[in-house]
Amino acid sequence: MTADGMNSARSGAGGESKEADIASDPLEDAVAGDAPTGITERSRRKHRSHRHRRSSRDRHHWSDRSKLLLGLLALVLVANLFIVLLLGLRISLLNKENTELRVESAKVKEELNKVKPALAKSLEEIESLLKGQLPGLTRIEYDQVIGLNEKYLKNIIFNKVNSKNLRGYEFRVVMQNDTLSTIWPRFKVHFFDEHGIHISTVQASEEKDALVKVDPLGPGEERAGSSAIIQLLDNEKMPYFFLIRFN
Repeated sequence: MTADGMNSARSGAGGESKEADIASDPLEDAVAGDAPTGITERSRRKHRSHRHRRSSRDRHHWSDRSKLLLGLLALVLVANLFIVLLLGLRISLLNKENTELRVESAKVKEELNKVKPALAKSLEEIESLLKGQLPGLTRIEYDQVIGLNEKYLKNIIFNKVNSKNLRGYEFRVVMQNDTLSTIWPRFKVHFFDEHGIHISTVQASEEKDALVKVDPLGPGEERAGSSAIIQLLDNEKMPYFFLIRFN
């Protein structure tokens, strides 16, 4: 092949390559077909520059949005972590307080268990001492029948009275006449506190002003008599001992 032939082949190949580059953009082909060569080249460069700037703006826009989303996500994660830490701290404090309360409760129960025997012993000593000073003194067991078996008195029962507007106590005594004669019951019930201090007295008789109104007992007759409610003041305690004396 001659040199001119080779040059012509190269020129043909180069021309075909340029034509392929130009054909890659339809807009450039359209401009190239209707405008002179200088104007066509400028239009191509302008179009390429515009396309590059638009692509750069899009990439920049998505980059800013991604940064904003990542920032919001990080903020939410930090807030959640802070809440979890606060909850964990609160639970830890509550567990600590609960443990301290349990320990304190156990100590109080242990101290009470130690004091109970000594308290019971002291009450027994007081009761024995009072019985020695006042023969016939009996401890009151509320809501339980207490046997008396003294003359015509068979038994007695004491009850506490606690309501919204009233606080006090009452009693019911059972009498029985085992003789062949009529009996006119007359007796007094004296009440004492846990220290043996006298706090009140209730009279039982046929008299109208008696707190326990009883009628005569015929031979072999059995009857019960109940007292009126004996009201206590706000600072008064329930009686602890009682003593019965016949008139």
